[in-house]
Amino acid sequence: MSIEIGSIGYNHIHEKDFHMDMPNGPGAYLFLLIKSKASCIIRGKRFNVSKNCYLIIKPQTPSSYKAVKESFINDWFYFNLNDEDIKILESRGILFEEPVMLNNIEELSNIIHRIAFELFSSDPYHSEIQNHYTQIFFYELLRIIKSKEIISPDLLATKNDKLTYLRTRIFQEPALFKSVDEMANFMNLSRS
Repeated sequence: MSIEIGSIGYNHIHEKDFHMDMPNGPGAYLFLLIKSKASCIIRGKRFNVSKNCYLIIKPQTPSSYKAVKESFINDWFYFNLNDEDIKILESRGILFEEPVMLNNIEELSNIIHRIAFELFSSDPYHSEIQNHYTQIFFYELLRIIKSKEIISPDLLATKNDKLTYLRTRIFQEPALFKSVDEMANFMNLSRS
């Protein structure tokens, strides 16, 4: 992969009133590693996200994101991709323009920290090291995705809606579900 980083930020903490609005898109690919609650609008669709989420916004995509009730914390970088790299990432499961929940972002954040150091370094081989860290970053993201550590916000919302509905129905009509198996079947979950 040949991914060129333009600018980068590690562990940025913004005030509660932080709002980034990009009506014409970010101008380059933008990777956000969101570490706090946030609200994002991508192509007119609103996403309310929890911490530990990633989002990749394409260069011309109208978008915005902002803090929700507390400071906004994130790692971020602008980057360029060639068509071949886009195909590789998409074919391996990297989602664009949709927030994706991750169970663990610590390793990804550490790699972004290393990339930032190398980008601003004048040490010998800093450019080569930065390029390798960038490749490692995307392979680590792919590893997390392949290990099933992601949770789609839409899936999570659907499960929460079903759990809330199930709870309400049990209180309203206790005889509706005759067994734990029926409740598990309704939720598409195993009995255990």
